[in-house]
Amino acid sequence: MDKLYRLIIDKDGLNRIKPEERAFFFALGHVANEINILNKQILWCSDFSSKSDHIIKGQITLSQFSYRTLAGKLNEANELIKTAFLSKKYAKSYVESFNDNASETLKEIKKYFGSSNIVNKIRNNHSFHYSATNFSENLSGIPDDLEVFLHKTQGNSLYYASEVIATMAMMKSCGSSDWSTLLNEIVSELNGISKLMLSFSHEFMTEFVKKHSKVIVKNNPEPLELCDLPLLKEIQIPWFVAQ
Repeated sequence: MDKLYRLIIDKDGLNRIKPEERAFFFALGHVANEINILNKQILWCSDFSSKSDHIIKGQITLSQFSYRTLAGKLNEANELIKTAFLSKKYAKSYVESFNDNASETLKEIKKYFGSSNIVNKIRNNHSFHYSATNFSENLSGIPDDLEVFLHKTQGNSLYYASEVIATMAMMKSCGSSDWSTLLNEIVSELNGISKLMLSFSHEFMTEFVKKHSKVIVKNNPEPLELCDLPLLKEIQIPWFVAQ
């Protein structure tokens, strides 16, 4: 059994904290939750062990969507840190109180996003915007035979041809013609930046609660038992499902 600790945050106490500081606390918590969700989702939809080609292509579609979405979220997380934390006066007290790990984490985040990077390229071109131009300009570079899987239900239909072209467009914008090399690079960078973002979020959230505990925490940490949990690696999200 594992323990989860529940804290009750007092709203009246929160009102005694600077609005921009408490707003960043909640916004960063939301960011951390979403990055956590996407990291789990990537793991849960990345089982490519099936002997059925169409099953594997469904898993590829799920995982690529998750990678693109994660890249967009990581880029937006950096924008939040820049605009709602680093540019504010209250940030100085946190930066000065951060331990070495937190300081190094923040330094690495600033360094990564301070130059051209894959996260930013994917976000700007492939995460949150749909461009018909991407699909028209990259048609010539794909294989001659494209696949579409149709089913009587929308949920089990898979327009895999669209994913092939979307992948080619992403390769082109990232400056690579070798998909396997690019995929490894994307996975490596996304994993690395995800860890940095989650580490920074944890450090800030912990420091915020510690700094304001006397006015915002209404209870002693309440231990909750986590029982009968599924193993992380045993969970799978399939494309095709029985209906």
